[in-house]
Amino acid sequence: MNIIKVIDDGRVSANGQMRMADDSAKESLNASVKFPLQEGLELSFENALHSSLSPGIVINAIDHQLCDGQKSRSIVEIEIRWLAEIHEAAVKCKSNKRKLMVGNRLSALGERTASGFASLLVGQTWQGAHDRLAKVRQPYLQWVARAFDRLCSHTAPDLLIDEERAISLARRLVTEMVGLLENKLVLARLDTVRREHQRKRSVLVQRLVAFKRAFPKLMVLRLDLGYGKEHSSISTDRIIADWEALKAFITTNFPSYLRYVVKLEYGLQKGAHMHVLMLFNGAMVRQDVTIAKLIGEHWSNVVTGGMGVYFNCNAAPYKSRFSYCGVGVFNKLDEATVAGFQAVADYITKPDPFVTLMMPSEKRFYRAHLALPERRRRPCSKAAAVAA
Repeated sequence: MNIIKVIDDGRVSANGQMRMADDSAKESLNASVKFPLQEGLELSFENALHSSLSPGIVINAIDHQLCDGQKSRSIVEIEIRWLAEIHEAAVKCKSNKRKLMVGNRLSALGERTASGFASLLVGQTWQGAHDRLAKVRQPYLQWVARAFDRLCSHTAPDLLIDEERAISLARRLVTEMVGLLENKLVLARLDTVRREHQRKRSVLVQRLVAFKRAFPKLMVLRLDLGYGKEHSSISTDRIIADWEALKAFITTNFPSYLRYVVKLEYGLQKGAHMHVLMLFNGAMVRQDVTIAKLIGEHWSNVVTGGMGVYFNCNAAPYKSRFSYCGVGVFNKLDEATVAGFQAVADYITKPDPFVTLMMPSEKRFYRAHLALPERRRRPCSKAAAVAA
């Protein structure tokens, strides 16, 4: 995604840059920003963003189109999006680490990687970018921040980075990042993120297969549950309370309900939302699309009092997108079924950088309640009991 500079009154300025140089500009920004953040967020406005608004530092915004009457994004959202873009570029850099260098210089892929970082550095200052990265306790962003530390001698801290400086700085940045991968501690911290995702994905697939073996006709539902745009800044406590209320409704009204997996995510457009996987005994109930719709409507109209929205992933138009779909009713356990379980497990366990940045007070973003229910044994006859 191309990064454009700060939005001014709902429009992108002509040269794409705006400097916050005087106190009055800062005060007007302070008054206009609304915060959806929870207590304890390290990227709070007071701690992290004032340094971004110091003279000579330009805040980046997102390349997007503004409809008539639409308000510009808050400075906090701009900061978080910038960090998420850096995170995505760092993940790609890590996955291609062996292809980025040819000897002591960047390869063609390394140059393209540097170009991606350069687009994120234009309009920043070294000090402003470094400070925002250094405040986040996330392995990939700490990796980039550590590489930034090695570039302090190559640029003035408060000098605005233009396109030419950005390319030169980004090339050095990628080189330093690749060099840091020789450090076993840095590499281990980065690999922890990947290993945790692989572990959760593997465990979820194993549990889904176990449920399929225990229940010959297994029904898997997936719902995306959230809130309308006007309620996107809802608190974490409210989200958890609403989820508990929905669970109580499902448990009470669906005897075929077995277990669930829920993952909390955060989107700048949708705010906090959840991806929910629910398992049912398909021998006791039919019509997965209808059941998912009933649960979604209850979430939207009853649990959230009309503030909620949902997406039914069991609907045919959605399921038709996938060669191997992990939701629906499964009558047999074959390669296609396992491939579908792997696909849905990979998605629902994938780490989300936004939620760790926006909601650090909520430690459990992924919850799986997948213990197999105890099988009921048929009561034996009195004669058989005596013989035993």
